[in-house]
Amino acid sequence: SVKTKDVMQYLKKAFPDVKFYVGKLFENEKKCITVYNRDGKSRDIALGGADCTTTEQKGIRILVRNGTRYSDCESLALDVYNAIAKSDGEVIGNNIVCCAEMLDGEPQDVGTDENGVFERVIRANIIYER
Repeated sequence: SVKTKDVMQYLKKAFPDVKFYVGKLFENEKKCITVYNRDGKSRDIALGGADCTTTEQKGIRILVRNGTRYSDCESLALDVYNAIAKSDGEVIGNNIVCCAEMLDGEPQDVGTDENGVFERVIRANIIYER
């Protein structure tokens, strides 16, 4: 099954110049991406039971931080959003992605931290082959 760390590793390949974290934000980072687990919707079981079910899903939340310029954060967050949204057929962990269900139309602006670093959040369900 896909783990939160697997999603981070997938994104790291696309954004090698950004620091990545899983489950914990390091406040002193001005440019970083943190991937968090997020409860997805309840598991869909195929008619015929679990043995006939071919997909599972991983709920994720991604926090993108990028400097003190709004446009820099917006640009990086959109690039990350698109990397997840267009992950169909990609391998995350050891699983092939069927599709990504993006829960918002774009990365959500959550303002700045106490140091003026802009932040955006991306929420998604990654549906993958079992």
